[in-house]
Amino acid sequence: MEALSLLKRITSAPRILATIAEWVNVGDGFPETTALAKDAIKFVRVFGAMMTHSTPHLYISGLALAPANSVLVKEFLLKYTRLAQIIGGDEDWPTHQMTLNGHSGHVESVAFSPDGKRIASGSWDKTIWLWDAETGFQLGSPLKGH
Repeated sequence: MEALSLLKRITSAPRILATIAEWVNVGDGFPETTALAKDAIKFVRVFGAMMTHSTPHLYISGLALAPANSVLVKEFLLKYTRLAQIIGGDEDWPTHQMTLNGHSGHVESVAFSPDGKRIASGSWDKTIWLWDAETGFQLGSPLKGH
């Protein structure tokens, strides 16, 4: 994830991680690796936008703020002993993992692309926003006057 963040390609992380989880789950599989990949997908969905602005936040904020039962936290937090500690934080990943922020008015319509990779949202503010469905990142500038 660090390399993808540095290269500004963190939006591809969920697809890559899903492929890894699927690949290692063949036959008897590797359940620990599958669980780690699936947990990392949740991590990117929650903290990916932050990581695109500052790669160190993968460790500084993301790891410190991730739920206590996260596979990533259990695996890596002991290696980063000087991170801030969150007392009374979430135990598990929230059901709601992403909010798309951009419109200034009520959202009236939402549609997924046929391949499920993009979301278009239209609002009373007369804009249409395009989003990456896996990460929630905005794709370009809003289309205005619609």
